Amino acid sequence: IWSAGFLSKLNAAGSALDYSTYFGGQGNTQGEAVAVDNNQNAYVTGSTQASDFPYVVSQCLTFTALQNAFVLKLDSTGSNALYSGTFGGTVADQAQDTGLGIAVDTAADAFVTGITYSSSFNTTGNAFQTSYGGAGDAFLTTINTNECTLGTGSITYSTYLGGSGLDQGNGVAVDSTGKAYITGLTKSTNFPSTSGVYQTACKLDSQNVCDGDAFVSKLDPTQSGGSSLQFSTYLGGTGGDRGNSIAVDPSDNVYI
Repeated sequence: IWSAGFLSKLNAAGSALDYSTYFGGQGNTQGEAVAVDNNQNAYVTGSTQASDFPYVVSQCLTFTALQNAFVLKLDSTGSNALYSGTFGGTVADQAQDTGLGIAVDTAADAFVTGITYSSSFNTTGNAFQTSYGGAGDAFLTTINTNECTLGTGSITYSTYLGGSGLDQGNGVAVDSTGKAYITGLTKSTNFPSTSGVYQTACKLDSQNVCDGDAFVSKLDPTQSGGSSLQFSTYLGGTGGDRGNSIAVDPSDNVYI
């Protein structure tokens, strides 16, 4: 017996379910985060070990690993999958990938962050970081959920974000111009940071170890390579710190 994800929608009064549905396949599936667009379509991300995860007819993105991240888009009734696909590394790499945060812009592009333990995670040519840092990396993947192409055609931007220690993206937000803001946890002394930010290095503990700082990174998926990282800062003290959720206001101030 495998675990399944679920998505439930309550009405505005909280007095009844508009819909409630399972999703998954022959392998454990877990939902981690949800976002909603202006048409009341719901976007879910998480992890699945099911090679038969419920794809739409054209199979937007296909299962490639022991555990992949996924994006599932359901219509306002909860009965129709408008987009569904898994992404991440390969079986040969024994990849394990999980989406932990999701946001959606006005064009129905899904912005997903999470953690990957895979050196074969599918990055795009315009990625800020194309190589795995090690010990677990955060990632940002943007997906055009209006397009289904067998393989990776609906992924418009995908990058690692991490150093040689454990890094994990927990939350993502998107502004009105399509720029992404990520927060999470880093235990890397070489996590990508930029000049002029609030904190450029991890604050080490009494054992001279990076016990874990929160981070805040802003990426522009329309730019290429190094220029796609707009800013990136540590945020923490000498103990363990992490960012779990993030929001951005109309003036692009960031709340973590």
